[in-house]
Amino acid sequence: MNSAEIFEYLKDNKIELLIVSDDKEALIARDIASFLGYKTFILPDFRANFGDDLLSFSEELKQISTSLNNYHNYTKKNKLLISPIRTITYKLPKKECFNTKKIAFGDTINLDEFKTLLYNWGYIFVDIVESEGEVSIRGDIIDIFIVGEDEPIRISLFDVEVESIRYFDIQNQKSYQKELEEIILRPAFLALDEQKLSLLDQKIKSNQNNIINNIHSLGFWYLQRDFLKDFVLLHDLSEEIEEYREFYKEFNEAVLKADIIPEGKCKDIKWSIEKGKIKIGNLIYDEKTPLEILAKNDVLLREYELDEFVTKHLRNLDGAE
Repeated sequence: MNSAEIFEYLKDNKIELLIVSDDKEALIARDIASFLGYKTFILPDFRANFGDDLLSFSEELKQISTSLNNYHNYTKKNKLLISPIRTITYKLPKKECFNTKKIAFGDTINLDEFKTLLYNWGYIFVDIVESEGEVSIRGDIIDIFIVGEDEPIRISLFDVEVESIRYFDIQNQKSYQKELEEIILRPAFLALDEQKLSLLDQKIKSNQNNIINNIHSLGFWYLQRDFLKDFVLLHDLSEEIEEYREFYKEFNEAVLKADIIPEGKCKDIKWSIEKGKIKIGNLIYDEKTPLEILAKNDVLLREYELDEFVTKHLRNLDGAE
């Protein structure tokens, strides 16, 4: 499968789920889909086996939670979720596990209720916030590093009212001057309420085979999860599918029936450069004819002797010789 075939398929077919081999293919597909106007969300290559202690997979779980949360809460139709095949073979949290909460200037916050919500949503309470998924509450100051944000946020209260919302620097813990009108709080794990969290805890502790009875270690496996369906495979992944089907306790049967992106029409089309013109099949392009050339970097343009054509084409578009 080459980039041109991915481009051709996504240009002519609207899909919401695309399955690839690994992280590398996910990035290639993301770049092409983004160029075509898709809003893309990528799941990580989740390499845990069912029942594993997931503390060592905390980063992957954060990525899964963030990507699915953003995907499910994105309301426009041009969205595309991209997932490595290994991840899609697992059951994943249902849509109802994802929620968000808007906090705006002037809102009132009941600290006890807010602490409970943060705990239920998987945030870890610390003295000083340094990493995603952490929160610190000191009097009327709430420091929180929302999963998916580049920097943590400081909420200052006047009694129970939100007086200011600002990003702050992790290194010196100082707030930036610019104030925000509002923020969107996303779960660090999942948007669970007290009842669901209690049931989850009971399920974990009732399993006598568990050496560790910790929600952060095993909670993911005991959630109400389901397999994602209605997706398209980037290419034939039958070898990987058979491997997972044989060795993994969870297996998504939908991959056996999924469509595969076909070979593109451009597969056997030949092209050449002659006298400052590009010939693709029976079509000829020069500086007067619009042509989009996609390349990851300049090295590839030089490899295919396209750098001079692109330079000349752009120079003529600018009206300079």
